[in-house]
Amino acid sequence: MKYKGFWETPNSKANHHYGELVIDKNNNILLTLFSKYSEEEIEKEVYVRLSTLFGTTTDGKKITLSNAFSTKGRGSSVYKRIIKYKLCLIGEHREIEKELIDEFKVEYSNLLGFFPVEDSNLNEKNSKNSIDKKIYSSAGLEISFNAWIKQSSNSNSSRIPTKKIAYFKIKKSEPIKIFKLINEVIYLQMLLVILSQRPVFVVKFYIPKLEQRFKGVKEESELYLNDNSYSTRKDSSKIEIINLWQQINQKLGEIISLWLINEENWRSILELTLNGVFNKPNNHTSQFLNIITAVESWHRINNDTYDEESLKNYEILKNQIQNKELKCWFSSRQMNLTLLSLPKRLKVMCEEDILNLFKDKKSFISKCVTQRNNIAHNLLEKRKPANYLEIYIMSLILKLLLEQSILRKLKINDEDIKQILFKSDTYKRLENVRYLNPEILM
Repeated sequence: MKYKGFWETPNSKANHHYGELVIDKNNNILLTLFSKYSEEEIEKEVYVRLSTLFGTTTDGKKITLSNAFSTKGRGSSVYKRIIKYKLCLIGEHREIEKELIDEFKVEYSNLLGFFPVEDSNLNEKNSKNSIDKKIYSSAGLEISFNAWIKQSSNSNSSRIPTKKIAYFKIKKSEPIKIFKLINEVIYLQMLLVILSQRPVFVVKFYIPKLEQRFKGVKEESELYLNDNSYSTRKDSSKIEIINLWQQINQKLGEIISLWLINEENWRSILELTLNGVFNKPNNHTSQFLNIITAVESWHRINNDTYDEESLKNYEILKNQIQNKELKCWFSSRQMNLTLLSLPKRLKVMCEEDILNLFKDKKSFISKCVTQRNNIAHNLLEKRKPANYLEIYIMSLILKLLLEQSILRKLKINDEDIKQILFKSDTYKRLENVRYLNPEILM
């Protein structure tokens, strides 16, 4: 999308500058300002206050740009400055970052793949094929799935779909600021990724306008988010049927409830787990370290039990210490000394595997622990570090183990977990690399 027009700072119309705004397929928001003024003048008038700019396009459309995070200038006969923004609101001028919002819509890519809209549900009255389904409700939050298909008529008066739109409509009992809202939307996005095993992107938001011209009709502005975690996006209009609604037996409300309740403990683990889904993945060593850290942290959160043998030895040693200060210091280390070790945590998770991921569980656990210790502590333990392919295979297996456990915590049954993960790119990559390298036994 490209918009041309004039731009000014809020509450200051003394100087405005011509510029071109581009929102590309990856939601990068780039404004190029042109000015006859010198670099010093434009710096003084615009740059120091460019965090928020109001624009009016040549066809009268109002646009607000907010939260500038990168800028560079280029001087010639006409001075040009290129500015990157985090937020772009199309439809009105308002300082969105300062406001509290309690109702909005968010469009994710491929939502119609989760909840297919059947053409047979055509509403003749308004020429729309629509769905409005409440999928979650609590005292403070309500989430509905909304979808509709615009229809047009050909010369034979038969209706053909021209555009499909789907989004979540979210209502909150307590209004929140825009970046907290975005944070919650991205966490919900992670759930869609885990359940579908596909990249899911935030396309845009719909925010009710401050000024409503017509009673009974809610007008909305479109809000675009430039999320730096996206290096590339798939075509958001392409629909890939997931059949999620059938797979999880219409338990999505319960799943969302469990997901939201556990955000504080789960979020950082999920960010490590999903690294590489939205952006270009790091090298395989970084990927391995991310995922094994996530696995260990996840298991500790959900299985924070003491190792019986370690606890027994701890009590024996503690009772033998006579010095009070030393005994007090030793007692403060109880958790570190007696919680399950990484090898035992991996063993428990391997035993819960329902995908038959292993050729040799013992070898897998040993190589994972050795490689983690080598990276984190520079301890080779007289063993060779894993090679490139072994690291890659270990990372794939660890991710599948972790996702099994996450789905199980969401009370999804084993058969549905198998259906979800057998279709995942992670499982397909694991099968492929093993087929090409049968000599690697793990």
